[in-house]
Amino acid sequence: MPDPAFLVEGHMEQLALKRLGCKVPIQRIEANGDSVEMSAMAVRVAALWKILGNKYYPVYVIFDRENRVETAEQLELELIRVLVDIHGCPEEQFVVCCCDRMIENWILADSELCESEFGGCEEVCEGVHGKKKLKNLLGRKGMYSETTVGVKLLTQANSATLVSRSPSFRRFAMRSHFRCSWLEPARMELCK
Repeated sequence: MPDPAFLVEGHMEQLALKRLGCKVPIQRIEANGDSVEMSAMAVRVAALWKILGNKYYPVYVIFDRENRVETAEQLELELIRVLVDIHGCPEEQFVVCCCDRMIENWILADSELCESEFGGCEEVCEGVHGKKKLKNLLGRKGMYSETTVGVKLLTQANSATLVSRSPSFRRFAMRSHFRCSWLEPARMELCK
């Protein structure tokens, strides 16, 4: 069984993985944003990979597309290319996933969760400003906080539904080969 590690964009992803029971290293990349180039992100990812000492395989890298013009898939390929060509990292060591546009878009992909939590859901879940959409859906019910509300919603989302509605989550699920009960419904959906 693989012994993975995670390099994630921020606190929300880190807390969600811990809540889901991932007892592996989970480090924040801390080098993302609307205009951060993949070369700058690769510097941080390569440094964190070296700190991990090649003890973990694979290393999952999860980050947001934000407002970049490139597609999520293009950003994934570019990050891998820079890690391999510039930093000499072995390509097979990494599983790179870029949320389209942000991890909140994965929450929006669970229409049943959005219906029960907000009384409605968004038809489009990819490529839109997910955080803004969640804030609008919350409306008078409360303020949106990534580290509380976001973590709660993401860990409650049905991974099988996410696979069917979110191409970026589907890519992540297809590439994920570690033990996680939350991902089991997604894996079963992928096998259909």
